[in-house]
Amino acid sequence: MTKTLTIIGATGTQGGSVVTALLNNPNYAIRGVTRNINSDKARSLAAQGVEVVQADLDDFESLKLAFKGSHAVFAMTNFFEACLRTGSMPAAMQLEEQQGRNLATAAASTPGLEHYIWSSLPNSSQNTKGKIVVPYMASKNAVDDYIRTQPDLWDKTTLIWFGWHAENIQNPLFRPQPLASFNPPGRDVVHHINVPVETQMAALGSATVNSGLWVRAILQQPAITLPGKAVAAVMDYISFKDIFATYHQSRAEAAGAGKSPGKAHVVEVSDNKYAEMWPAWGEILGISQRYMASLPGQSFSSVHEEIEVLLRRDLDGLDGLVTTQQTFDDMARASAT
Repeated sequence: MTKTLTIIGATGTQGGSVVTALLNNPNYAIRGVTRNINSDKARSLAAQGVEVVQADLDDFESLKLAFKGSHAVFAMTNFFEACLRTGSMPAAMQLEEQQGRNLATAAASTPGLEHYIWSSLPNSSQNTKGKIVVPYMASKNAVDDYIRTQPDLWDKTTLIWFGWHAENIQNPLFRPQPLASFNPPGRDVVHHINVPVETQMAALGSATVNSGLWVRAILQQPAITLPGKAVAAVMDYISFKDIFATYHQSRAEAAGAGKSPGKAHVVEVSDNKYAEMWPAWGEILGISQRYMASLPGQSFSSVHEEIEVLLRRDLDGLDGLVTTQQTFDDMARASAT
């Protein structure tokens, strides 16, 4: 029997990746949920055979209708979009938590639901004994706690923790900046970070490709991924030093002989300076990077063993994952053409 897989954010990065990974799987009929069913991306999905339905994370009733008849649901929220919408970190946390609750409540009221995959993150507060609270982790963790209050739903739930996206290198916070305002192309650049260069990031690799492959593996192995387990979608831990070096190596190779992109330098700045350099995002991501630095190689784990965390080695079916370096290579080649 073909099962209905409903995907929140089907026109976005995570949801779109899940659609791609499972679109041609004969076991699933894909239902994509989006706020605007008339967007170009939504129309493209419909042309590929996706059942595109409208729903809003703020509207529980719309989610309940969108989930009707679903056997599996991939659910996610976007903290950074909530920040832009509300204009403040506390308000964004509150909004994201409410949206996550709406999703969970809609899932709990869906007859026949077999698997609920919730895009969450590790509990930074518990893992650091309250020393570091990453805002967008905390709001998702509050939703985790809410799901636990509904045992029937928790038994059908797998938490997925997506690591650092290689595509993040395009974010102004990580992208190289010219050392002088009028440097010609090819001159040295600088990256600013608020933590030591050896800080290890839990790396997903390509979010565009890998997100869906992880979700597909979770769905294919319910005996392993249920009940109430977390899956750390991490290929490996990579230091900022290696992230930046790899990125510039990819740029150099794409540029070709005689067209060196110059040297890359990394400058560590204070948390306050980082927040000042990048209003709003610098403070949020600065806290996140401080958390990663506090738990080298363990940031995407549950230090206090509150929940069983599955790693890459625990799951089959993850062939085709795209590494951080491969993603950088693809980006560099695309920009060089």
